[in-house]
Amino acid sequence: MNRKTIFITGCSSGFGQMIAQHFQQHGWNVAATMRTPEKDTLLHTLPNVKLYRLDVTIPETVDAAVIQAITDFCKIDVLVNNAGYGALGIFEKAKEEDMRRQMETNVLGLMRVTKALLPHFRANRSGTIINIGSVAGELAFPYFALYNASKYAVNGFSKALYYELKMQGIAVKLVLPGMMKTDFFGRSMTVFEDNAVKGYEKFEETTRHNIMHMAERGEDPALVVRTVFKAATTDTFRLMYPVGWQARLLLILKYILPHPLLRRIMETAITRRKI
Repeated sequence: MNRKTIFITGCSSGFGQMIAQHFQQHGWNVAATMRTPEKDTLLHTLPNVKLYRLDVTIPETVDAAVIQAITDFCKIDVLVNNAGYGALGIFEKAKEEDMRRQMETNVLGLMRVTKALLPHFRANRSGTIINIGSVAGELAFPYFALYNASKYAVNGFSKALYYELKMQGIAVKLVLPGMMKTDFFGRSMTVFEDNAVKGYEKFEETTRHNIMHMAERGEDPALVVRTVFKAATTDTFRLMYPVGWQARLLLILKYILPHPLLRRIMETAITRRKI
């Protein structure tokens, strides 16, 4: 049996590491990429898994990792653009470097990896690109301005690319998690701090409290892994894959409720203090 090969970004922890393990366990070759592969303590021990140094913000590492993975495995069947992080906080407190890093990582980095693999996919007249988007790319939340902007960009990019590549035999799929129990609010997040910006204190305290409250009720990240596997192994051109009841509910509300009512519901849920 010919093993299929999946190329995954952001495999040092979280979704990326879990996705790599899941595909390896199901008989796939895995090209697992991360910024510092020498720090990996798990994936390099697994059969049919190769690690590659890749920082999505450094184009040279993207090109090198893609070329080496194709050399090692001959063919890449699926790309999972997973690398990313969340820059959260009151937008006025964000520095120029915060804005650049958020977009450079979540948006331009994803585009770089996709562009690097497109010639290979087109040459084979096949391939699947799975972008880890977010329900935050369909609905906006206070405190998430930069993260929302990056995920709206990812979702919009994926939807446009879907049309361009379908005629080439390449499927683009968008996985949309809701709130999940991952390290997003730990190593995968930065919070803007600027004590010189005044006037947001009560709003910020309440909003942060409610966000953490919702995070504690997040869903099992294994749902995302299973959804990615379904997207990779289902031979259709289905575009959107919402993950979990929260994401499904929010998307349903988005499409059936008038926008003013939806905004009022969102504002109440996020900005009113919960015990």
